[in-house]
Amino acid sequence: MNTTQTNRLRVISQADLLELDVPRRRPLLGSWLTERHPSLIYAQTGRGKSLFVMSLAIALAGGGKVYGWEAEEPRKVLYVDAEMDLADIKDRDRFLLTAIEGVDEGALGQNLTILARHHQEPTVEFPDIFDEVGEKRLLKVIAEQRPALVVLDNLSTLANIEDENAASAFNPLLGTLTKLRSMNCAVILVHHTGKAEGKFRGSSKLATTFESVVELGKHDECGPDETGFVVSFDDKFRGPKASKPRKMKVKLDVDEVGNANWIVTETEDSKLYELVRLVETMAFSSQDDLAGELGVTKGTISKWKVRAVQAGLISDHYWKACLDAAADDVQDSEDF
Repeated sequence: MNTTQTNRLRVISQADLLELDVPRRRPLLGSWLTERHPSLIYAQTGRGKSLFVMSLAIALAGGGKVYGWEAEEPRKVLYVDAEMDLADIKDRDRFLLTAIEGVDEGALGQNLTILARHHQEPTVEFPDIFDEVGEKRLLKVIAEQRPALVVLDNLSTLANIEDENAASAFNPLLGTLTKLRSMNCAVILVHHTGKAEGKFRGSSKLATTFESVVELGKHDECGPDETGFVVSFDDKFRGPKASKPRKMKVKLDVDEVGNANWIVTETEDSKLYELVRLVETMAFSSQDDLAGELGVTKGTISKWKVRAVQAGLISDHYWKACLDAAADDVQDSEDF
């Protein structure tokens, strides 16, 4: 092999870029999790991070639907777990099946593969993803499995990090995510909250490597023995505004025979996101039209608009431009 050729940096002209056949990223779950999308999901210990993320993995592998996000088709998922006992993983997998709609269990059985620390022989060292040798071993498994999504649960148990507050400590992760993107993999990395709610543990540089950062915050209506959280996406979500998921409250309900069900309710923030999404479709020419679509009064739309602008979801100028564009389309169709 000519290493001089293979190690050269490639540049491309704008003209050649436009002619290049680059595959578009297909949706995996909903519109936010696409191929090659790296996501960081964090929460306090015991809040339900693994239950949340394992539900995503089952839904994608089995072509199901969870939290309102539906898989377009069953896709391969590799779940890397460095913490739980294999018996606990098995119990959780079986328990969560009833909480996810429309799962094809045959597809799930083929598509979801699990690499667990506590499933290895005592002489087999589990890979440290921040170690060059460990990374190579993990990438070899991924190359063999060819998953659309890799779940890494969780950072603290998968990597030996000497100082999480040092920005340079996360350089190995940046390299790993880049390699996984080139392998057409989306990634979900599970992590912990720091000392305070609303911030993950470690250097803020960690966030720069992800296209979405998701916090599972405190659900005020959940008791100490219940599992629930508020799902919120960071403002730096990389993707179309319309694909950014709305904030929602999620609670795990278990019936008298042990069947699980995720109960999802909207927050006021979710209503603001829905309003902005509708405005940006340029299909509504007035606040009356928006009120009719959402089943609220015009006064409510006015209040929500003020809050959406204050939250930075849309500007006054763009709001007016979208409504004007819709009005122009209506006029053009009438003239025609």
